[in-house]
Amino acid sequence: MKRSWVYVRFNTRNDNDNPLPWRVLTERGRVDGVLELDQQFAAEVRFTASAVTSCDEVEAGVLKWHLKAHGYLAWDGDVCTVCDQPAAP
Repeated sequence: MKRSWVYVRFNTRNDNDNPLPWRVLTERGRVDGVLELDQQFAAEVRFTASAVTSCDEVEAGVLKWHLKAHGYLAWDGDVCTVCDQPAAP
């Protein structure tokens, strides 16, 4: 597991009948300042890593607000925890 930037936002556009309310996005990189993100959905998101709010360009000209932390993801079913340390093996 690698430490990465994690962006969390409420799933306001439920275009696939997904009942989980949170988008958990991990940063793959940036192209011309636009974030490239991998996405998973969660019922609940918890933080043990410090988090801040951010406004990020997710598509050209499209801004979204996030809770943002630099950490590791740990999953227990559909509950995600953004941790400041990797989970023990």
